[in-house]
Amino acid sequence: MLFLYNKNNLFSTIKSVSTRFLQSSVYASDKSVKNIGSSAYESAILKFNDKLQILEEKLETADKIRKNVHETIVKKSAQKVNLLEKCICSKKSSLLTAGSVATGLTISDNSDVDVVFVVLDDELNNFSRDFKNNVGFRDKFMKLVGQIIRADERIWNNKKNRMSTLYDAKVPIIKLYFGDGTKIDIQFCNHHTLKNTNLLRYYAASDPRYRKVYIYVKNLLSCLDLLDGEKGLLTSYQISVLVAHFLQKPFKNQKPILPIIPQVCSSFVSPNLSIEKVIENLNKPVDTSGIQSLINPKPLASHLAMQFIDYFAEFDFLSYAILMNKADPVEIFPVDLSPKLQLFDLYSNKSVSNGDRALKALSMNLKYVRNSIKKGFFIDSFPDFAEEKFLKE
Repeated sequence: MLFLYNKNNLFSTIKSVSTRFLQSSVYASDKSVKNIGSSAYESAILKFNDKLQILEEKLETADKIRKNVHETIVKKSAQKVNLLEKCICSKKSSLLTAGSVATGLTISDNSDVDVVFVVLDDELNNFSRDFKNNVGFRDKFMKLVGQIIRADERIWNNKKNRMSTLYDAKVPIIKLYFGDGTKIDIQFCNHHTLKNTNLLRYYAASDPRYRKVYIYVKNLLSCLDLLDGEKGLLTSYQISVLVAHFLQKPFKNQKPILPIIPQVCSSFVSPNLSIEKVIENLNKPVDTSGIQSLINPKPLASHLAMQFIDYFAEFDFLSYAILMNKADPVEIFPVDLSPKLQLFDLYSNKSVSNGDRALKALSMNLKYVRNSIKKGFFIDSFPDFAEEKFLKE
């Protein structure tokens, strides 16, 4: 998606006729879904308060289950990650756990464990440059790493374990499948992943309602078949960005739940932070003491889940971008005929969403969910949302 965008602002251009056509076509199919008075949140409060109470209890249980799942995965994988580090790393390199296992946003016990191979000290920039720009070096290095792992009997059993190397993937990965079900993905020089992980740790640790809304939305979108980045739909990371934006923004007369964490915690998550400092932060517990006094403690997680649906069902994804370091969406003027979600973290001028199906699918489905909530659906049926199959039929 080509946007006239840089780190500080989004330059305006004149909206083209094609953009207006796209806007009308994206929402044309929504006309068949009638907007049934009031909001999903108001309907849930007035008509289905008993269902909301059940959802609140289920979200509390889900967060406890998440905690147990996370601890189990960490315990199950820790020895393997340590042995891998001893196997393939020297004093000038390290393996860092990243992704959901590092942030604690692990929902499924089938989750992969993401680790990032990093070179430390003076060699970092040279290695990163060669790995990204020299295909021959990258392929030889990854092949050598695979050979070293297979040769180490402490970590590898050729009869029980399996390895797959994705040299040409957007993010080159060595995938390890262990006989006990553990799956570990080794990435190389992916500093963006480390920075994102470091940032999301602060959101996940700041308030349990962030985790609960995230769990609700992820389960919902999964049941709606919208969670598949490889097919141009949404990813878990994009959901975390949407939830972060929603909780940092005032909703009608309600104060934001969270402060703008990239501003409050800038000394820990700033894009200007060196990768060495990011690595140092990842090896320490998250300190949220500077956040707690700025949190709005009143709304329940179940209420926030309903408000999330209302907010994004009405969100104009064609005209606005979401930036994690700003409370309000930023107006944009797309110049591409294939509009995509414009979600920006702190560490790139490119949207974290490249899927060509995500924008339309998310917008249409959240309108459908909002109107279904007004009829009592998608509330207490969390986490399975069994009515989705019935409603489709």
